[in-house]
Amino acid sequence: MKGENRVQNRLDSVELWLTWVLPIVGILLGLYKWVIQSHAPFFFLFTFVPPVLFGYTVEYWSNRHWRLSSWRTYNSQDGFQSTIGLIYGGFTQLLLFCLGNSLSFTNSFSGKIEWVVMLTFVGTISGVLYLILSIEDGFYTIFNASYYKKEGSVRSALRNGLTFYSIFYFTFSFICMIGHSFLMGSVPVSFFVSLTVIASFILIVPFLIIGYNSFQQLEEYRLSNEGMEVQTDTFALLLKYRKRIFQSFVIITLTSLVVFISWTVNMSKREIPNYVS
Repeated sequence: MKGENRVQNRLDSVELWLTWVLPIVGILLGLYKWVIQSHAPFFFLFTFVPPVLFGYTVEYWSNRHWRLSSWRTYNSQDGFQSTIGLIYGGFTQLLLFCLGNSLSFTNSFSGKIEWVVMLTFVGTISGVLYLILSIEDGFYTIFNASYYKKEGSVRSALRNGLTFYSIFYFTFSFICMIGHSFLMGSVPVSFFVSLTVIASFILIVPFLIIGYNSFQQLEEYRLSNEGMEVQTDTFALLLKYRKRIFQSFVIITLTSLVVFISWTVNMSKREIPNYVS
């Protein structure tokens, strides 16, 4: 009994740090650095809101509808972690706090490339380590091929984590650069809201497409192992063409990103009146 209590106490401590302490610390550090120290509340919100919305859209569908993953904590309900937005928002702010000083050197093209590579690399490594710890301690489960083959937590985290976090932080790095270029001073609220909506769209939509594609593939894999036929439904009728649909959405998303960057560059050449006294 004493051994079980020690193990449970350790798990409770790890869960507390991973789902509460570190995310809240990240948010507080972000508030200090960007709101109090840099006087840029719009930049803080611009880099905080998209990851929060990401958690409550992509993770929600992944946990509750597609069953690609599941949380098992005291705050989870039916596999969904109620504080998932806090986790995504807090960890991205924590990473941005650690690497944010280098944002001032992204005026040149080489500086932008270095920033993208640095944030993507550090974010991917941090995300994969977070996945491994969460899976190893039983807080998080990813239902992928490694899970069904019982290949272990490390293999399961690497199979999904490397691609997931590299794309996530690659996109997030662009969001940070654009926000740093246009939202470090006083701007109209409508301009800030427009940028935030577009940034959230660019961050969320690709993962919804990837998630649904993974859901269809996992259903085929699971049902084939059980000797059952895949049930045809409204979405499954499009299964035959999912690769073309996925490619089309990728092209649309990339085009939106190019238009978004072009629009923000054009806005930077215009004088934006200062509505904040």
